[in-house]
Amino acid sequence: MSDPQQTAESADDTTVIIRRNDEAHSYEALVGTDVAAYAEYRLRPAERIVFTHTVTEEAFTRRGIATQLVEWALTDARDRGKTIVPLCPFVVSYLETHHQFDDVLERPADD
Repeated sequence: MSDPQQTAESADDTTVIIRRNDEAHSYEALVGTDVAAYAEYRLRPAERIVFTHTVTEEAFTRRGIATQLVEWALTDARDRGKTIVPLCPFVVSYLETHHQFDDVLERPADD
């Protein structure tokens, strides 16, 4: 997935644009001009990407936008050769049922 942007349809047929915002260290899901959801990350040595936080704005909840966003972000990270380190509870939950990312997954050590 070399294109840093994708168009998807959400559950209510609203066009969702998903993009990587390297300056903000986040992936963003846009509905119109509004950022409906975003997933923050930190880049670490050894080609690791640590997903720290995912937010869906209240006006856009329960539409599956965050799920589309996280799937796209994880696919993009893998396609760019990154090892995925999930700290965000939403990303952790997604990965529990989507094992196609197991080959590039690094579970954080428990504190």
